[in-house]
Amino acid sequence: MNLNELRKEPHWSYSAFHCYLTCPLKFKFQYVEHVEPEHTCSCFPFGRAFHAALSQRARSGPQMKIADVKELFEAYFKAEINAVEHLVYKPKEDYGSLLQTGFDMLTVCLENWQDDFAVRSVEEGFSVEIPGLSKPLIGEYDMLVEDGGHECIVDWKTASAKWSPGKAHQDLQATVFCYARTKQTGRSPLFRFDIVTKTRTPCVESHYTERREQDFQRFELLAQTIESAMQRDVFYPNETCFSCSDCQFKTKCRLWHVRKG
Repeated sequence: MNLNELRKEPHWSYSAFHCYLTCPLKFKFQYVEHVEPEHTCSCFPFGRAFHAALSQRARSGPQMKIADVKELFEAYFKAEINAVEHLVYKPKEDYGSLLQTGFDMLTVCLENWQDDFAVRSVEEGFSVEIPGLSKPLIGEYDMLVEDGGHECIVDWKTASAKWSPGKAHQDLQATVFCYARTKQTGRSPLFRFDIVTKTRTPCVESHYTERREQDFQRFELLAQTIESAMQRDVFYPNETCFSCSDCQFKTKCRLWHVRKG
């Protein structure tokens, strides 16, 4: 399934659930009112270009060399940057520095590449029903591979630092994606986060995790609760959100209490 086609119909996604849990008011601006963002952080076009380059490498196999992947990343990154309005770079960052960071990250990622003969599919979209929800859950697996006789979902992440031990076991995305795959196949897969750091000396680490039926039951109730809250217009700002200071809807958020009054 093509994710762009799936997005044309009403749906839920991991990103939407995560957004509501992070800040319900941001969820309303983004997913209900479709407010135009005040700005776009450079991390978003960077991440999309990085994923696109790795996806092509996964499809092409070992005949695609590091130099080819870098060239592809540069083309994707330039196109993503040009397509964004009100782009904002983080302090001490610019196009050139991010481009070099991407090159360094891709080098270490491909030097540690482990899936050349195990890839089943790349960028595979999915759509599954969740009991009690009015819309299906959609998403896209970065890559599906064979890992020690088990199917494994691989998700590429760029991060400012290494993940702490145990983080993968608590991550909602792994739950959502394993839930979807189990719905599709009847078997719960492994899940692997490949974390590539944006540090001065990038590194790549793989974090494995699994989910069980009780995790899926908990997720279903969480999803049902979020949709119920949305339908009852329960939207409020999370003043302690980690991304609050960099929010794309900061001005509109500051007027929220005035509008409510």
